[in-house]
Amino acid sequence: MADLVKKQWLIPPTYQKVNVGVPLSPTVSNSSSLRFPRTFGVYRASGSFTSIQIGLSADAPPLFHISTRCNRSSGPKVLLHAGLSATVMLLASADFHSLSNTIDIQIGNDMHSLMKNGMFSSSYTFHAFLSSTGKNERFEWKSSSCAEVTSLQGSRRGMKLTRMSTGEVVAAWARPHSGNRKKGKLGFMARDRNELGDKFEVISVMAILALALKGGRKKSSCNGAAAGGLAGGAVGGGGGC
Repeated sequence: MADLVKKQWLIPPTYQKVNVGVPLSPTVSNSSSLRFPRTFGVYRASGSFTSIQIGLSADAPPLFHISTRCNRSSGPKVLLHAGLSATVMLLASADFHSLSNTIDIQIGNDMHSLMKNGMFSSSYTFHAFLSSTGKNERFEWKSSSCAEVTSLQGSRRGMKLTRMSTGEVVAAWARPHSGNRKKGKLGFMARDRNELGDKFEVISVMAILALALKGGRKKSSCNGAAAGGLAGGAVGGGGGC
């Protein structure tokens, strides 16, 4: 089963040059061809403090590789690779700044902003164009302990992603109960994932990874970029529905 899923999601993408401090990045469209499984875990790569992997389980072959950089480093802090190692071309990147509540997400030549909804808020908003509706729609990641989070069978504390035009919870993130390698679990919960499309899901993944890493780094050093950063979870506070 793991081999079948692995082959399905690793169809070679189309590449183009971009200016994000890395040489190449693949084009991501609003296609209904989805590259992520419906649910997956995020794990620290074995033997590394700066690399993370996406997989169906801790023991399954990894599906995607994530490189991280220290806050003091120039360029993007989170880099999602379209394959199994940091040598594979980039799919997307995210950059955050210590004195700003905005996270910049780049996919190909397209830039997206994840913005905090107020100084004391536990919610973050981004916009994504949906070809199915022809509209640029608003989505919100918010701290939550509701059913969508607990269904992932991790910690009760996590985040949910809401499609603001309909109120539908389309994704959720849960912290792990325990464990040194597992850093969280993400599930896409939209009734029709194809309506939202592949690009929306890439933005959603980059947003939650950046939030988790940025939040955890407030408590950890650069030497523990991946292990310490994601261990802190996505965003504290909140906890309601």
